[in-house]
Amino acid sequence: MKILKRVLLILVALAILAGAVLYEIGLTDFRFKKTPDPDKIRVACVGDSITYGCLVTMRGRNNYPAKLQKLLGDEYQVENFGLSSRTLQNTGDEPYQKEEEFRRSLNFNPNILIIKLGTNDTKPQNWISAEAYEEEYRSFLTAYETLPNPPRIYLCTPAAAYQAKGTSDGLYKYGIRENELEQARAVVRKLAAEKGYGLIDMAEETKDHEDWFVFDGIHPNAKGAQAMAEIVAAAIQG
Repeated sequence: MKILKRVLLILVALAILAGAVLYEIGLTDFRFKKTPDPDKIRVACVGDSITYGCLVTMRGRNNYPAKLQKLLGDEYQVENFGLSSRTLQNTGDEPYQKEEEFRRSLNFNPNILIIKLGTNDTKPQNWISAEAYEEEYRSFLTAYETLPNPPRIYLCTPAAAYQAKGTSDGLYKYGIRENELEQARAVVRKLAAEKGYGLIDMAEETKDHEDWFVFDGIHPNAKGAQAMAEIVAAAIQG
């Protein structure tokens, strides 16, 4: 009986350790949820695995929204609403709008909204056309634009992508394609200009910085996440 209890305790400890490791490298969607603070400037970071912090060492402290919180200070409340593999388009294989995080981002009643979605939309099973992507993006924005107190909105272009082992020119890991990325970026730039929203051209800001994406050419490391946080903070405070 004592041996069985010890085995069970060891198994529980191993399960906790495994969960902690998965959390810290961003391979689980578990998160600590914050209650919106009405006395602070609330910043909602909506996005995919790049926002969530997938593959960032010590993800909880080093994802870009966490770094953004440190840069902006106690006057702000920054919440990470990133979800791995999600698409902006409802026609995609894993639509962001069908997830609880989408509803949470609305209920957070953000004063400032940062949207960085689109990378997963460029995969062959998800991409239809630039026109279809633009139509879906407009619909996505409507959900935030019609909040009782609409936030100040910043649109981010999909970040630069780099070659990784097993990929070829124009085709990156996970099936992400450069041609479709460029089309998605053009849509984001068009919408930001048309609607008067802030544009954070993450593609331009991260080009020539392959050292920020050393693992798979798509996800930023801690250095890249810090740089992205500084780029976003500069846009908010600028």
